[in-house]
Amino acid sequence: MLRALENNWRETAWVLASQVISLSGSLALVRLLTGALSPDDYGTLGLALTIATLGNVALFGPLAAGVSRYFAVAIELGAINSLLQTAGRLFVTLLAILSLFSLPIAPIAAAADLAISPTLVLCAILLAGASGASFLSISVRNAERNRRAAAIQVATEMAVKLIACSAM
Repeated sequence: MLRALENNWRETAWVLASQVISLSGSLALVRLLTGALSPDDYGTLGLALTIATLGNVALFGPLAAGVSRYFAVAIELGAINSLLQTAGRLFVTLLAILSLFSLPIAPIAAAADLAISPTLVLCAILLAGASGASFLSISVRNAERNRRAAAIQVATEMAVKLIACSAM
């Protein structure tokens, strides 16, 4: 019983560390970007990030939730490889759907005299794909109860974002 409580505290500490890293990194990113970009550029970035956020919330989030939900069942049935392969195929399909709906944004924006270039839209789609893949991977780590690996992945992802934005 005592060992189980110790494991729960350890897992809780890793989850808490992951959340603190994510929150503090996000605040640092906002500070970095607002200092580095003009108000117009920051607004354009916000529009592009809407595509990435929409992809994660509407497409990749539910996929990750489904994988988390059925992970234990797949382990029990010996079908974990099948679950992960299916999730991979669904991920590619969802990324294609996001691309099909997002690519027309640049010409529509140009017609409305908005500063959203095709390159910006493509970058937003790539960011959505990278974020979605990371979210799916973190969800698998959490389903495996490997909170340490999930926290390390969150920290690594945040470090990459901070380094990339610092290089701007």
